[in-house]
Amino acid sequence: MTSHFLDKLFEKAAVQPSTFAIAAGLRHIRFHFPDEALRQYCSPPFSHLAANGQTADLDIFCFLHPLDVTAWLAENQLDNRPHKTIRHNSILYCSQENGLFWLDENRRKGFFLGNGMDALEPYHSKPFSRLLCWFFENLGLLWCHGACIGSGNGGVLLPGIGGAGKSTTVGAALLGGLQLLGDDYLLIEPESRTVFGLYSSLMLAEESREMLRQFPNATLLRPEFLGNKDKWCHYLHPAFAPQLGDQLPLRAILIPQIVQQPDSFISPASQGEVMNALVSSLQTVWLMGIAPGRLLREYHTLTASLPLGKLHVGSDLTQVPALVNAYLNGGQI
Repeated sequence: MTSHFLDKLFEKAAVQPSTFAIAAGLRHIRFHFPDEALRQYCSPPFSHLAANGQTADLDIFCFLHPLDVTAWLAENQLDNRPHKTIRHNSILYCSQENGLFWLDENRRKGFFLGNGMDALEPYHSKPFSRLLCWFFENLGLLWCHGACIGSGNGGVLLPGIGGAGKSTTVGAALLGGLQLLGDDYLLIEPESRTVFGLYSSLMLAEESREMLRQFPNATLLRPEFLGNKDKWCHYLHPAFAPQLGDQLPLRAILIPQIVQQPDSFISPASQGEVMNALVSSLQTVWLMGIAPGRLLREYHTLTASLPLGKLHVGSDLTQVPALVNAYLNGGQI
């Protein structure tokens, strides 16, 4: 590994003036930016987890005018390659966004290097997800692509690929008073079966415009920054602050499915059906640079020990919160 490149990187990191910190997954993480405008661009999805403190378990630094890494990437065979580990450093170069993600495990520092704001746009609803994924996976937590809603009685995991109905279900749950840990990425501690939230952003498709109109004006819509233009990003904090939690005990896994009828209902699901829903989203996790083997084993253990079902979401979305609440209160499918 080129020591000169690392030295320059740490030299630049030492003078970043704008910071903010969060508490997530029982850890403290501090983000560093070269200016206040960039901090304000990246902080909204984390604002519900804002924390104080001088010490951090991980420091993440963001550069939008990085060093020239072309020669270094070629030297270390990282150009257009998947995730690679070199001497306790997890590294991923994304040629499409021209961005470099780098986690130094020993120094507990992460870096994002990109050529301008274009490199950040695909991640504005879930910034630095790759670095956070590597960090928490190294601590033994599972990085899960799914949503989690719940109440004081615990949380329900909603797995599935994009378009399965996760975000529609989450939106209905929020409007009905339920808690939310996340709409897209979550952390799961497998032994205690605890779910931790990270991002308070919600992605809703264009066909959910009727639901969009029910959200407070305080939430920020940013469709213009999305790579996928048919979705709208809501920042849920502070408008839904009382409902945005940081952790819940996992009580059940329900596969969301949109049905062409008014009423919503819950039906039983087999372990195989739930595993298929979880596995269908593994490609998203694999793109983070995580090998799927451990995830599959832990998913199998979770699905063997939790209640499983299908949440059929009808057109009358007002039924969803009461249905989930009754299920968490011990109601039978």
